[in-house]
Amino acid sequence: MTSIRMTNWLGRSFLRYANVAQISGIQSRFLASHDDSRVAKGLVIGVYQKERGKDPKLTPSGEKFDDRVEDKMTELVKECNTTGALGKGKVINNIDQEYKSIAAIELGHEAGGFNNLKMIDECVENIRVASGVGARSLQM
Repeated sequence: MTSIRMTNWLGRSFLRYANVAQISGIQSRFLASHDDSRVAKGLVIGVYQKERGKDPKLTPSGEKFDDRVEDKMTELVKECNTTGALGKGKVINNIDQEYKSIAAIELGHEAGGFNNLKMIDECVENIRVASGVGARSLQM
């Protein structure tokens, strides 16, 4: 209970003594940078692991994007020797006008099921891990 009171007191003190105009100015400058023409859009696409001699498979949204760029994404995934192991991937640049960088992140096996021992859905967990890796790789 004491830590909550201390946090509330610190929060009130900060608001009382802080220059709110400076804080709001910083936030508005940050938000204005999103409309800047120098900011490029990125896309994260999932790639499932190879199965018995087949090539790696794109997710359904990845296949739609692949149709949009005329199968360039599939060709690049094959050329990069992508195995589909969870959490690895490649960043591909300048194959689409709207998305300057595309992260092709490997998702592991497509047929991940519910793990009773860990009480998690492994397919959803793989997607969560891969989306984090893809977003982080696009930031760099």
